[in-house]
Amino acid sequence: MLFAQERDCPRPEEAAADYLSAEKGVETVADALQGANDIVAEWISDDAAIRRSLRELLEKRGTLRSLAATEEDSVYRLYYDFEQPLSRLQGHQILAINRGEKEKMLSATVLLDRELALPLLRRAVVKPGSAAMEFVKAAAEDAYDRLIYPSLEREMRAALTDKASEGAIKMFALNLKPLLMQPPVKGHVTMGLDPGYAHGCKVAVIARPARCSTPRWSTPPTANGRRTKPSRSSRSSSKSTAWSTSLSATVRRAARPSR
Repeated sequence: MLFAQERDCPRPEEAAADYLSAEKGVETVADALQGANDIVAEWISDDAAIRRSLRELLEKRGTLRSLAATEEDSVYRLYYDFEQPLSRLQGHQILAINRGEKEKMLSATVLLDRELALPLLRRAVVKPGSAAMEFVKAAAEDAYDRLIYPSLEREMRAALTDKASEGAIKMFALNLKPLLMQPPVKGHVTMGLDPGYAHGCKVAVIARPARCSTPRWSTPPTANGRRTKPSRSSRSSSKSTAWSTSLSATVRRAARPSR
């Protein structure tokens, strides 16, 4: 009744008096009005058209702000006092701020001038001249502060992260493609090394004419000169060979011309 704001709409205080009930915990007019406010705020928050309009406004006029969450110097110092419009944010900036938040070095939030959003919301729900106009206006502001904007901020942060992640993947693919598609090194022996201290290093050699040696395992020495304990597969294939001797032997075998 109040939300409809019809011409014959009663004043909110008069309408609330009909819903007083000590059994239901609604003992005063203020209690009844607070309950009505919560209900109207939920209705406004659930309006898809209102959310869409506010989301578009946030995308155009919103900014991302990050501040230092610690006094320590770190690699995130560029973002200790950083603010940028959402429309101009770069993918690497979004991902860096996300990492800084995860490591408790930054705090970030999406900002939108409240005075830009509230007029849009009021035009959508408030009918001028109604006896319940001020009540609906207050409920709309409560819906924006308590329900709509926190939800839109979460949506925007998720959308920014998704866009930045997709851009990072595309850039990685762009850089990786020429490496994978480069032609073979003609007339040279190529050795591939997969380093691993826990389970040994895997080594494979490709020599002309396109002969690939059987991958072998070898355990490299550590900084103190000792070797790490290899896995069962590593011990079975390299327990009697030293690290450098194993690599040299593998290369020589692969480079040996086929008969």
